[in-house]
Formats: sequence, structure tokens, C-alpha cells
Amino acid sequence: MAGPEEVIELYEQTLKRMPVKDQRQWADQVLRRLAPHLPETGSICFLAGEADRRFLARELERRGYAVVVPMAGLVSGTQLACLTMANSMPDRLTDTIRFYKLLDYLELRLGGTRTLAQCDGSMDWPERGVNFFFEPGEERSGSGRGLRVVCVGTHALLSKSRRTLWQRLRQHRGSAKSSGGDHRGSIFRRLVGAALARQEPPLPCTWGKANSLRQAASQLGMTNAEARSAESDLERRVSCYIGSMPFVWLDVGDPPGPDSLRGLIKKNVVALLSGHGLESPVDRPSAVWLGRDSDRELVRSSGLWNNRHVDEPYEPSQPSWLDTLERQIEAMRSR
Repeated sequence: MAGPEEVIELYEQTLKRMPVKDQRQWADQVLRRLAPHLPETGSICFLAGEADRRFLARELERRGYAVVVPMAGLVSGTQLACLTMANSMPDRLTDTIRFYKLLDYLELRLGGTRTLAQCDGSMDWPERGVNFFFEPGEERSGSGRGLRVVCVGTHALLSKSRRTLWQRLRQHRGSAKSSGGDHRGSIFRRLVGAALARQEPPLPCTWGKANSLRQAASQLGMTNAEARSAESDLERRVSCYIGSMPFVWLDVGDPPGPDSLRGLIKKNVVALLSGHGLESPVDRPSAVWLGRDSDRELVRSSGLWNNRHVDEPYEPSQPSWLDTLERQIEAMRSR
């Protein structure tokens, strides 16, 4: 008696031998049965061979669905083995799709994304929260359609910290008046600046040195004015680049501290989205992503501008942290 792998393989071979007209007719029949159960929009994940999905996938894409094929290229038997193994493993693709659906919901609650170039402290910011930055041109490739998150940030992870969400965002934005900034107060700025300088040199000799411009100037035998002048052009380029990135923010007002809910959300999102150490990340960075020119291997391998948690394994907890994220979004008042 044939096992399940042999049955599936035989079925696929039979479908492949059908005339193209009959394959299309079979796909139409399947689609008519599926239609009442399909969402209005979103992603459709195929865990099926090429013969099964070819005409179905084309028609679904024509109707505006994002078609995801996580095991493209694998024969049916290998796919079956992968699915069997996946029953006992975290489903990274499913969690990534759900995460982006929750961000769509968050964006709706906020009334849209913002860019830092448009922001100031007079806007209605929560005291504490988590922010998610997208990057123009960085499209999701495996989890659906839309821009992918390239940086996740929060603040006040030390018990005595009094920094607010806007104060942290302002460090990333830089000065609205001069369009400059201080990369020593924002690892995001520092990483983006180093990558920009690799594409269009030079990198100032003071960039990333010491904890303040004054200390960097002293170490290198420069005056403060010389050091500031050396960095000013790159700081302006960083402000322009980060200032154009759309972002959303989540109100999470728990007290400052290393065990805060904000820290938990950031850690899990970064671990989920990071491609570090993965042969097939869910959403690959584009070929022209600026981060590919980063001086940090973890940025290049993860596809994120984050400096921490990118090399940590993704291990969803029970109850799911995504459930917690959803409750926090639902608790936010609409803006």
C-alpha cells in the first residue's frame, strides 16, 4: 500500500500530465470552492507543489492577493517532511504575517504613519512607547505586500530613566532648525551615517568616536569647531534619510525598567524579523538596501538597523507575545 508521500507524488504527476486546458478548469473549480472562505484582502500561503498552485496563484494575484510560497522549489515529499517537522516548531511565517496585520491595525488607530521630518514635540505623543520604522523601497517579499519594518525602538529601559517617547524620537530626527543632529545620542543615526559614508565617502574621522564631540575632538587633537564641521554634512544627510522614513508608534506606558513590556515587545519583534543566520528569511532586504553597506555584520545579516536582539533565536512564548501586542493596540485611543 502506498504511503502518503507516494500518493501525493502520484497525484501531482497526474495533474502535470493533464492538458493545460484541463489544469485551468481544475483550478477554476478549486477557486470557486475556496471563494466563500477567502478574506477580502491579504496574503494567501500555498503549501503545495507548483502544479497545484500555478493557475490558482496567478488568479489570486490578479485579484489583489499576496501569494506566499515558503517552500517553493521543494518536491512534494520534502514539503510533507517540512510540514511534519513544522508542527513542533514555531511558525515564523505565520507570526510575521500576523505581526504586519497588527501594524496595519495600529496604523488605522493612529490615523496613518508619520515621518520624523513632519514631527515636533507639540504633537499628541504618549509618554512612553515602542516605535516601528519602515524604509521607502524596502518591500516585503514573503509575508505579504507593503513596506517592511527596518528598525524597532523603545526607551526608558533603565529604572531611573525619565526619557519620553518624543525625546527619543527627537534624538533620531536631529535638529529641526539646522537639519543636523548628534549620532552619539542615537545608534540608529550612527549606523545609517556609517552606511551613507560607505556609499559616498568620506567618513569623518570623528564619527562614532567617544561619548561626546568634545571628547572625540580632544582624542584626535582637533578643536570642537573642526570636529563639528567635519561631521556636519553627514549629520544632515542622516537627518534627511531617517526623516523620510514612515513610522508608527505604540503607546506602552508601563514604568521604566529592564523588565518593561516595551522591552519585551521590542525584543520579540526584532528576533522575529531578523534574518540573521537564516537561509531563507521571510522578508529579504532589497538588493539596494542601504544597510548592505553597513560596517556592522549584524545589520547586513539581519536586514535591520537594530544593534541588539538581532542574533537571538525567535522563541514565541505562551501565551503569545503577539496576543499582548494586540491587546496593547486595542487599548490605545484613536488619534
